[in-house]
Amino acid sequence: MDATTAAALFAAGGAMGFINNLAGAGGLIGLAALDMAAGLSGSSMNASLRPAAIGVCAGGVVGFWSKGHRIPVRAWLLGLATVPGAVLGGLLVVTLPDWIYRLALILVVVTTLAQQLVHHRSRARSESRPAGLLGSLALFTLVGLHMGFLQVAVGLATMLALGRVFSRDLVAVNAAKTALLTVASCASVACLATTDAIVWTPSLWLAAGAATGSFTASRWTVAKGSAAVRFVVLAVCVLVLVRVTYSMITS
Repeated sequence: MDATTAAALFAAGGAMGFINNLAGAGGLIGLAALDMAAGLSGSSMNASLRPAAIGVCAGGVVGFWSKGHRIPVRAWLLGLATVPGAVLGGLLVVTLPDWIYRLALILVVVTTLAQQLVHHRSRARSESRPAGLLGSLALFTLVGLHMGFLQVAVGLATMLALGRVFSRDLVAVNAAKTALLTVASCASVACLATTDAIVWTPSLWLAAGAATGSFTASRWTVAKGSAAVRFVVLAVCVLVLVRVTYSMITS
């Protein structure tokens, strides 16, 4: 791999990490980079995006810690519930058709948009909402499945899930998301590594950029607060919805 390709992947990873930390769906940038810069396609492109997810999460965790924002142990424990789904999703990467991916992505984005708009018009609450154990396990198993199979927009799905059972404050949710997805992404990478689906050289350059972008975004999040995060979430949702809907109409 030449220096130009490596630099392009690192830069794309930086943008992906920044957007994924704040909202989600930055994986679309990573997929485009693996396609256009590294020449990957199909299941190898999808699988090679997963190490960048670890970069996003690791950079985010370090960034939050560096600003004095501690992530509750509960967030890491919820991450353990994602492991079975993440492993199963990894096994489905090369088997399900593309239209299922696109439909799932649209559903996640529309649901997240609706949640954020409703929350914006209601009185904010920072306290956690009680949730049943079985309900939480089922919910985060689905998050893990999304991580293992799609990864793209898993940040949006995770924020949606955490907003229901963890907290209404978007800074707290964003920090918890990095912990939970650290566990899920590690499980996903471990599963896919056994299939030799990951092309490691471009994947690691993308992951290095993603960690850098996510670290920067997490520090910005703590400094700017929930209002700034909500603006980015809404903007990313709209852009992804337009892009995916257009691709379904034209395909």
